[in-house]
This record gives sequence, structure tokens and C-alpha cells, in this order.
Amino acid sequence: MTGVPTTSADDASTTRKRPGGRSARVGAAVLDATLEILSEGGLSSLTVDEVAERADVHKTTIYRRWRSREGLVVAALESQSTDNVPVPDTGSLRDDVAAIARSVAANLSSPLGRALAQTIVGHGDDPEIDRITEEFWTSRFDRTAVVVERAIERDELPEGTDPRLVIEAVVAVVWFRSIATRAPVDDALVDTVVDVVLGGFSRRPEPSWGSGGQH
Repeated sequence: MTGVPTTSADDASTTRKRPGGRSARVGAAVLDATLEILSEGGLSSLTVDEVAERADVHKTTIYRRWRSREGLVVAALESQSTDNVPVPDTGSLRDDVAAIARSVAANLSSPLGRALAQTIVGHGDDPEIDRITEEFWTSRFDRTAVVVERAIERDELPEGTDPRLVIEAVVAVVWFRSIATRAPVDDALVDTVVDVVLGGFSRRPEPSWGSGGQH
């Protein structure tokens, strides 16, 4: 679910247009520059000075808005994830979850998407990566929680269902195939995974009939 754009590093800055005034344009330029650098050389190649130079802004502007390099990376990943893995509202839990899975698969199949994903998972026990990863996933799962919350309201899932666990169970397969084994993720696989996961979560617990097991 990394939000990872479906464009290459070369055209990322030209395709990700955002409306708004000067502040929005500056923000877009900074985030685009951050994504380009991450896609080219990973986190180790990213400095605020380099981002500022590419975005044609002063580095104090970046620090004022994002506070730190880590904050900038999280903002950039979250921005492209929001752009490329939107939260659907189809009226059906199954269709919503399948749409999220397909968006994640499409994003991870792009060169830039794969590079960003490897930035997140490829640094072992690096505390900096751990912080960035935790913030990114927390933000993404907070956004997609509404899909499960709506399903609970429609009685598609039982009360108390963990929203993060539902989405995580589906997206984990997409990530594993896309990044670990590089196996294809097609519609048939998505449909199967979604059906298996939602089938498990939709089961209601058996009623308790007392210690004697009387019916």
C-alpha cells in the first residue's frame, strides 16, 4: 500500500500536478524532488540540501514546514500514496478492499514504486527507516480504516473487527508477491485473497449456551 506512483522518476515531477497557490506549488515541488531522489538512490542519497536545490527553494522553507528529513520523507510517501492508492467507497466491503489491493499492486509494479518500497523494507534494523516506516503505515492504515468501519455499520463485519488487520491481511500478500518473490498479482489472485480474508473476518462467534453445553 505504499503509495507509490505509477510514473517513472523522470516524469514524476511533470505528471503530479497539484492545484493551488504558491505554497501548494512549492510543496509539490519539494515532495516531487524528494520522491525522485529516493527513487534514484534510496534514503542514503537524500539530503535536505539536495531536495532544496532540485525544488529551487531554500532549505529553511523545508525545515519550517516538515521539521526534519524524516518528516519530509514521510510526507512525500504519504502524498504519493494518497494520489495513487485512494480510499474507495463502492458501497461494498469486498469491492472496496479489492480496489485497494489492485491499486497497491499497480503502484508496486512501477519502477518508481518498486524503488520506494525497497527504500522502506531494504535497510534492516536502521532506526531511521523504522521511524519512517512506522509513521507511513500508521497514516495509511488510519486512512483505510473507514472502509472497515463502514462495513461494520452495514453489518458486513461483526462489531469489534480490527480495521487495520483486515486491510493488512490482504495487502500483505500483494506486497510479498510484488517485492519479495516478484510473482504476478492479477485480478484472480486479488479476488481469491479478498474472499479468503473477508470470509474469515465475517464469521460470527458461536453463541455461548452455558457451561453445560445445553441448547
